[in-house]
Amino acid sequence: MYPFYKRTLGWLAGFILLFLLVGLVYSSLYTLWQMWVGGLSAELAQQATNAMLNSATGLAWLILLQAIVFISFTLVAMYRLPNMSMNYFLAFAPVSAKNGFWLAGLYVAYLIGQLIIVNWLALDNDAFLHGAAGSRSYFLLIGLAVLAPIYEELFFRGYLHQAWRYTKLRFVGSAVIISIIFALLHGAQYGWVQLGFIFTLSMLLSYARELTGSLRAPIYIHMVNNFLPALGLLFIEAQ
Repeated sequence: MYPFYKRTLGWLAGFILLFLLVGLVYSSLYTLWQMWVGGLSAELAQQATNAMLNSATGLAWLILLQAIVFISFTLVAMYRLPNMSMNYFLAFAPVSAKNGFWLAGLYVAYLIGQLIIVNWLALDNDAFLHGAAGSRSYFLLIGLAVLAPIYEELFFRGYLHQAWRYTKLRFVGSAVIISIIFALLHGAQYGWVQLGFIFTLSMLLSYARELTGSLRAPIYIHMVNNFLPALGLLFIEAQ
């Protein structure tokens, strides 16, 4: 008994739309607030909004808003599929030591490959966070390393993976399509080479979900992946 994957396409479209709208609504409301309450002109209010969006506090509040919206949206999407229990999607089974070490090795190999390419091409992987560099913001660190991995994995590896895995797409087809969507949703933050990294990471996260039958593995890997650069940018660069 598997989900009707065609029904998930509407929820996917809704997720993408929300992904685009949440930031727009957040920034628009802040601009209006600056104009009405702060008495700023439209131009100055927009400048204040841009500064806020590049700050640690502004980014942290945006991530918190996204987490609230997307976790709620995903749980509703899971609930709305007929004859499917929430446990089917929200699988948090323990990960065996064998699988844990294997996935850790794969992730380290991914990191080494990424570092080689980044150094070779002299890429800047976190340009969108430079406004928060050295801010020592624990709020933003929690947002990047905890909240973002949870809400993204709940939807992509929890909902979409389980909805498409047992269709004609099977594991490889579903993982590739999910990873393409996952990478493209980060297109505003990164260049094409970095999007290739994100696609590869997403394939690893899908494999972790498939191997362990649990959301714990992809969430943990995703958390570590976000934590390492965020820690360096927010705290080490402050030295």
